[in-house]
Amino acid sequence: MGSNNIQYKELFSFSLEQLFYKNNYCKDYSLEPKLDIQYVPTVECNDTMNRLDLIFRKTDQKAGFTILARIMGENLSGDPLLRFSYGNHEKLAFWLVLNNPEVLNFNNLPAKFSKDDFFCFNNQVADPAALRSSLHMTVDPIGVVGINDISKISSQTYRFHHSSEVAENTSKVKHMLTGIEITPKYITNASGESDLIFDMSLLPSGKCKLLINNIQRDEFYYMGLSVPNTPLLGVIEFSLSRSLNSNYRIAEPDYSLTAQRPYY
Repeated sequence: MGSNNIQYKELFSFSLEQLFYKNNYCKDYSLEPKLDIQYVPTVECNDTMNRLDLIFRKTDQKAGFTILARIMGENLSGDPLLRFSYGNHEKLAFWLVLNNPEVLNFNNLPAKFSKDDFFCFNNQVADPAALRSSLHMTVDPIGVVGINDISKISSQTYRFHHSSEVAENTSKVKHMLTGIEITPKYITNASGESDLIFDMSLLPSGKCKLLINNIQRDEFYYMGLSVPNTPLLGVIEFSLSRSLNSNYRIAEPDYSLTAQRPYY
């Protein structure tokens, strides 16, 4: 009877550093670490991981996780190939669930957040000098600085008030990763101003921008249809695009995995 040999390799790893801790990751512990922040895959992320045969493995000792991918075969250079392919527009996203609200006080973070804001980190970073073994996902290489990484958030219904009237077919919301565009469900013009309402349920979660007459008027993060009922600090997104800068991309254009895996 034949055997079925299924192999997995590291796709990428992630850690969240808090430099005021002695070990850079969490409070001192004797048995198991107690993390300030928990990582929860979004519903879309779970669907993608199931389809691509990816495994999510927590690494609490480094306040992070590793994603493993099923491989099959090699390219001409001897690098392993992913078993399942995907589109450049796909991503893996994880909610940052706040286990310890005090983290906002002893980190060097903005003192106050709006209820409509949260942190948004991703690997679409243009920093060719960043080492593949230490890839920052913040706008500033040194980490979170001011409001650089804070994004406005939106639920299924996105509303925008414009100081001028908006004509039909001159406004749209564009999903920044996929390029998908939607037009307003309602436009109300009155007294020289306008109110726009969009049904965001037609889009995947992710960063979006509002364009009026092809000029960007707003930018926000659409939360998607399934949001955990827990305190959220933000989201981290890992684009699977093979066109990212070579140090930041997860897989090569031929879906192969180089020996040095990205560590964000």
